[in-house]
Amino acid sequence: MKSSLQNVPVKFDYIEDKEYSIQPIRWLLRPISIWPVSDSSVKEKILSMVLLLVCIFLIASILVPCALAIFLDETKDVEAKIRDFGPLSNWVLASLKYSSLLMHVGDIRQCIEHIESDWRTVTKIKEREVMLKSARIGRFIAIFSATFVHSGVFSYSIFQVMTMEESTDDNVSVHSLPFAFYDKILDTTTSPAYEIVFTIQCLSTFVVNSIVVATCSVTSVFVMHACGQLKILMSLLDNLVDNKNEKRDFSQRKFAVVVEHHLKVLSFISHIEKITNVVCLVEIMGCTMHMCLLGYYCILDWNQNSKEGIVTVVIRLTAGKMIELSFSTFGNKIMEHDPMNNPSTVASTYLVDNEYSIQIIRWILKAINLWPRSVDISIIEKARSKFLIFVCYFLMIATMIPSGLSIFMESQETFEVKLRSIGPLTFWFMAIINYSCLLMHVDDIRSCVKHVKTDWQFIKRIEDRQIMLRNAKIGRFIAGFCAVFMHSGVFSYNVARGFSKDVLYVDNSSVMVRALPYPFYSKILNAHFSPAYEFVFFIQCFSTFVVNSVTVAACGLAAVFVMHACGQLKILMSRLDNFVDGQNEERNSMRQRFAIIVEHHLRVLR
Repeated sequence: MKSSLQNVPVKFDYIEDKEYSIQPIRWLLRPISIWPVSDSSVKEKILSMVLLLVCIFLIASILVPCALAIFLDETKDVEAKIRDFGPLSNWVLASLKYSSLLMHVGDIRQCIEHIESDWRTVTKIKEREVMLKSARIGRFIAIFSATFVHSGVFSYSIFQVMTMEESTDDNVSVHSLPFAFYDKILDTTTSPAYEIVFTIQCLSTFVVNSIVVATCSVTSVFVMHACGQLKILMSLLDNLVDNKNEKRDFSQRKFAVVVEHHLKVLSFISHIEKITNVVCLVEIMGCTMHMCLLGYYCILDWNQNSKEGIVTVVIRLTAGKMIELSFSTFGNKIMEHDPMNNPSTVASTYLVDNEYSIQIIRWILKAINLWPRSVDISIIEKARSKFLIFVCYFLMIATMIPSGLSIFMESQETFEVKLRSIGPLTFWFMAIINYSCLLMHVDDIRSCVKHVKTDWQFIKRIEDRQIMLRNAKIGRFIAGFCAVFMHSGVFSYNVARGFSKDVLYVDNSSVMVRALPYPFYSKILNAHFSPAYEFVFFIQCFSTFVVNSVTVAACGLAAVFVMHACGQLKILMSRLDNFVDGQNEERNSMRQRFAIIVEHHLRVLR
């Protein structure tokens, strides 16, 4: 009785429900002038333009003085400049995300109108409950991310103000600013210049944090709304299957409603993708760079026994990283709720299945330019591809050659130390051979990728799809596990080497210097002191990433392709079993099934 009442058409106050759904993102987007204002009054449009100019000014008021302080201030050492580079990169990435969001205001408007339309057309209590549940989760993520990011960065700014630093001119302790500022523009050691710059930096921090929070909130609200619509679609499909004995005309109308609803959801998801694709790329790049910088800051603070520095590194390491990790979760959430990914659904979307199968290896291969490109790419794409290959070879050689020279030409090192260093040298040498081999077989990789896509495209039976999904999951797990195991293990080794010290003998005296992850020939560059140490350390870290990626690529390719082949062989075995069980069928049907089995076997062998 209760279930039947929930499916009775009812008229709801959709304005209140829509307001509940989009209220957090309006609060977050309006202060940074990203909220769409096309249908607003002239006054609101002028206010939006003024807010846009103010936001750009506040971002530039930190970005420009900080960049000048890093590149032009001669009173700072290299370590201090590298510390200041982290916030500068955060402002640059925020500018890119802000520009991307501004360029996609039209898509944001389309999504908001889509949400309003969905709330207006809902007529069943059960569907409204599903949408309200999804809206509640989206609101929670948006509000939590805003509270987390703003409170974390605000606490860091207050912590920086409470610390004192010595002025280089008269050795007087002055309050430090949260971020670097070029003193040739304004002397911030005196009032009221300090208070003015501090206030501007706090306002600029608010704008940058709001951009980060806006990207997460827009994604969470829109994605959770899409999940709610996909759940409704699943209930419509269940209802269609349960009532299959209804009249033909009525069933066709219900099927048309299902198709129309699915197309609307796909259109909504396409707008979400346009909004978030550039933002996700920027987040991945920024997260990778910031993790490297924070690891370096941690090494410096550990060596200097700076407790305050380690505390701030922990704050910076956690604040905002939830945002980077969330975008992948949002994408997986849509895939989980799409009924076309349900094994019980006959109409399988092969593109999604194919993406699930090869996604991990595409990520790995693209990082080292091994992912096959289309034959008709532009000249710019070809030049970029060649340049990336050159960079990968350069990074591998930049570690291998100095390490080899250090082993065979350095007279100060003992035989035992040289023997220990041969291990990494051989690993780099084997990686170059593996990389060259994979480059020579890019066409074969392309053929395998096309083969996998074709297999997913031609799948018809639900049980065959389940077999392929099970094998694809194993291949993904092996590739992902190899990537995490290799990169985390070698990265941990590099960090541990950065923490350790080496003894350097100079003129019959010993000096403690920071150790490099791998040997480096001192006649090329004296890497024991700044800034040469930092330069060589980063080169070796990037070289390590390339070498590990080559190893992971070889393992990932083997895992994904072999597991896919195993799945195809299992399907072949099931078809042979069906062929034997159905041997009493008509002769023509038997011949067709036998031809399908032979053709499938030949495809697997190829």
